[in-house]
Amino acid sequence: MGLIKPKKLKQGDTIGVVAPSGFWDRIEIDKAAENLKTFGYNVVVHPQCYERDFVSAGSCVQRLDALHDFFADDKIDAIFAMRGGLRSIQLLDKIDYDMVAKNPKIFIGYSDTTFLLSALNARSNMVTFHGLSLSGYLPNKPRDDQQKTLAFLEGGDFPWDNAGDVLNPGQAEGVLVGGNLSLVMASLAAKESIGFDLENKILMIEDIGEEIRQIDRMMATLELAGVFKKMAGLIVGQLSDVRDTGEYFKFNRTARDIVADYVGKWDKPVAFDAPFGHDQPNLPFPLGVRAKLTAAGKGNASLQLLESPFADA
Repeated sequence: MGLIKPKKLKQGDTIGVVAPSGFWDRIEIDKAAENLKTFGYNVVVHPQCYERDFVSAGSCVQRLDALHDFFADDKIDAIFAMRGGLRSIQLLDKIDYDMVAKNPKIFIGYSDTTFLLSALNARSNMVTFHGLSLSGYLPNKPRDDQQKTLAFLEGGDFPWDNAGDVLNPGQAEGVLVGGNLSLVMASLAAKESIGFDLENKILMIEDIGEEIRQIDRMMATLELAGVFKKMAGLIVGQLSDVRDTGEYFKFNRTARDIVADYVGKWDKPVAFDAPFGHDQPNLPFPLGVRAKLTAAGKGNASLQLLESPFADA
């Protein structure tokens, strides 16, 4: 089965919002949905988004049913995750991947939604999109990120510019995979359910709120697993709010230092400080499409899509 691509978003289309992860305040949900409407779309928030079960937006069954509802609904043209949070991993062995593949739609989110982006891409063979969730469309959030994301989903230019740094120079082509680093690690551990594969891929990673020792441990694990040998290239986005609070010892090193330690002996391109993650800018990229990474030197790393992510390009 070839790669399945969704149709582009159009003015007047209906965007459905589901919440596969954490709960959110009802007032904030409605504010973000109203702001998203100002860009020229209809927005339907699934009732499940207003539920709460512990840290999640409803039970596992409620969250799964909402996802299935909107993929099966012909009146829904694209699906946005409401926000990140926790526990989308509970859905992965229960999703009807065949049904999703028969009803391809733009599905976009980031953070905890990384699990679903990766699984739907691998098991439904459908292009998914790492980018702003509904929470990114609050009126006080950067409108530039919002406009660039929606313009891209409408089939406009890929909005990326240069990454801020290059750890390893070089050029590589491969299929884009990845998202949140800690979830990438969990995806590798649960690869039988997710179908996560890094062979000859360009891996994109970002994270927030991790201890520097955890960044070190995750990079060491990737190295021991042979991931750096398998991958075509690596793009590191924002590693935000990294802490060094060890009670008995401190690393006294930056996240960039840690990443550089592990990739310095690797002869494949590595870009750092790319424009995606939990801060701004958080620009979109499609998972499952072929791309070219060119890391020419400091402040000069570019990412070029080699195919459209859309069926109606």
